[in-house]
Amino acid sequence: MFAQPDIDRILAAMRAHGVTRLEIKDPKKRLRLSLPPATGSSPTAPGTPYSAAVTSPGIGRYLPRGGDDGMAELEPGARVLAGEVLGYLCSGPVRRVVVAPHDGIVPAEWPETGALLGYGDTVCRLETEQ
Repeated sequence: MFAQPDIDRILAAMRAHGVTRLEIKDPKKRLRLSLPPATGSSPTAPGTPYSAAVTSPGIGRYLPRGGDDGMAELEPGARVLAGEVLGYLCSGPVRRVVVAPHDGIVPAEWPETGALLGYGDTVCRLETEQ
């Protein structure tokens, strides 16, 4: 079905984009890969700054936190913790939460309110130090 080097490349891509579950199906084969959520580990040496992508959990329009959710708006340079709400992905009345995959610093560049995002698109890149 898949050779180990192919699976290793798929796993590396999943880690790079914050994807924790992938399922591939065809009429005769099926492959399911699951990774634990990121815990803030990085491929760099301790103390080295790096950035990691925060990816969109689905398809919809981006809404930053701090509008009608009762949370404070995030300012560039603010520190966030793993699992903290960064914003939402809206599709009709449904809102999916966009969370920080690791501790980090809020970047200056964000999607505009209402920007259309697809599944796996980069919402932003959190800066951090390992």
